[in-house]
Amino acid sequence: MRKLFKPMRGCRIFASQKHMTEEPGTLLGWCEKVDGNICIYKMPASEETDRFIWRTSNGLNDWYEYAA
Repeated sequence: MRKLFKPMRGCRIFASQKHMTEEPGTLLGWCEKVDGNICIYKMPASEETDRFIWRTSNGLNDWYEYAA
């Protein structure tokens, strides 16, 4: 598995050590689309999509890790 520094279409999204509500390493979903600083992702075993801010004015959101 290759670790990425930013999300891109098709990559897997995992909870990092700093995530506040999920265990580190938990698969959160697959990136469907990156629109500016917003990542839209599909959750495992679901047709629902959700979104999060992956980049802020202070830098990257360290709650998430990305892998291809």
